[in-house]
Amino acid sequence: MAPILGRGIFGKVVCEFYDQKGGKWDKVEVSTGLTSDAVFKVTPPGSDKDDAQRQADARAAAIKASAGGGIVVIEGEPDAIPGGACVLSGLRQGVDGTYRIKTVTHSLSREGFITSLHIENPDVPQETTEAAT
Repeated sequence: MAPILGRGIFGKVVCEFYDQKGGKWDKVEVSTGLTSDAVFKVTPPGSDKDDAQRQADARAAAIKASAGGGIVVIEGEPDAIPGGACVLSGLRQGVDGTYRIKTVTHSLSREGFITSLHIENPDVPQETTEAAT
């Protein structure tokens, strides 16, 4: 498990747009909620302020979603679904928390029924699948 991956962490997203009324280039800035001084610049620029805001918000959400994650293997859980939440507890500080389930793989063998969860985006509250050590 990696609560925060070291690559591609941006603290802010910036998207430029041309302000027709002001006759100049302007920009919108959105925080990703991650601790970093790095700034992600969205290209191409937005067509107007609203478009630039939508692009910046979407990119910030995508950056936060890919900030941390890993793979968790639990006893078979047929209710685990992509987009649901997986709560990790009892691992260590900084890793324990709620993650979004990206993919689910179920396996059945002589050893039993297991579910593998590829999880990402720490601290996303949604439907819950418990996983503890």
